[in-house]
Amino acid sequence: MLFQSQKRKIQDDLSEFRQTVAACVKRMREAIEMYCETSDREKLKEDIKDVSRLEGRADDIRRELEIMLYSKSLYPESRGDLLGLLESTDRIANRAESTATMLRTHHIDIPPEFHEQIKELAKISERCVLAMLESQEQLFTDFRLAVEAVGRVNELESVADKIETDLIESIFSSETKGYKKLLLREFVERVVSISDHAENVGDRVRIVVAKRGI
Repeated sequence: MLFQSQKRKIQDDLSEFRQTVAACVKRMREAIEMYCETSDREKLKEDIKDVSRLEGRADDIRRELEIMLYSKSLYPESRGDLLGLLESTDRIANRAESTATMLRTHHIDIPPEFHEQIKELAKISERCVLAMLESQEQLFTDFRLAVEAVGRVNELESVADKIETDLIESIFSSETKGYKKLLLREFVERVVSISDHAENVGDRVRIVVAKRGI
């Protein structure tokens, strides 16, 4: 009974970890949307606090899980895989925080003609993360569904890359001042890096499935 309760504790904590990372990316996306629509730097400051709080919670859960996985004789055949997924997924929350923070610290000015593309890029990156988190959840239930979710991650990441290319081309062909173009490009690259990280984690999920002989 103790063994089963410990396994349940780990699975519950993994579920909370995934939910926290998802919430962190969602708040980042909402902060970007709000800033595009209002340019309200005080509201942005409050939104960033929410993102940071969620990122910190994800860190705390990850540390607790790492201690449990190292100290208990649980999932010995997949402990390394779980630890790798935890670490790489946690980087997505870190990137969400740094992306939202960049809007404020770098005093990013987003011209109205780029609002819709940037908001769409943030949405696609969030969807990419959600599909990746679903693939992790399915590792405990259905490997086939896990692989299907990874396939959606790859498709969404390709869409994000296309939006990024078109957006950067639009930025550099616009009348935006030179240094502002560079800041905007860096910001766009940060947003799309979230989908890149999600794709990398999805590749880890594929490897876990392959190691199980599926």
